[in-house]
Amino acid sequence: MYGREYQGKTLSFEPSGGLMNSSLVMQDRETDSYWSIMTGDAIGGKMKGEKLKELPVGVKMKWKDWIKKHPNTLVLSVQGREDVPRNVYRDYFRSGRGFRGIKAKDKRLKTKEPIFAFQLK
Repeated sequence: MYGREYQGKTLSFEPSGGLMNSSLVMQDRETDSYWSIMTGDAIGGKMKGEKLKELPVGVKMKWKDWIKKHPNTLVLSVQGREDVPRNVYRDYFRSGRGFRGIKAKDKRLKTKEPIFAFQLK
């Protein structure tokens, strides 16, 4: 997770519609720059080469553990709608193309090869 504050400005982020190395690329409205959600780096636009401040991640737990600790939690539900998962990036994953011409520098894995990353401290 990364902070939105940068050089005295609060950046507003939205999905850019693209992926890089199979991870969502965000776009800020203030500078129209593209940001990697994996590294916090600006990978395109006016801020290219800049980095957002990394923030500590909050609590992660399974739903059953959460509801046990917080039994009064309310869940928002939209009546008559189902959450039907669909892969909106299916065509992206099937292609060999990258996001807006940005290519991975590391050639040890195939383009868009799934990975799991951990940071040990």
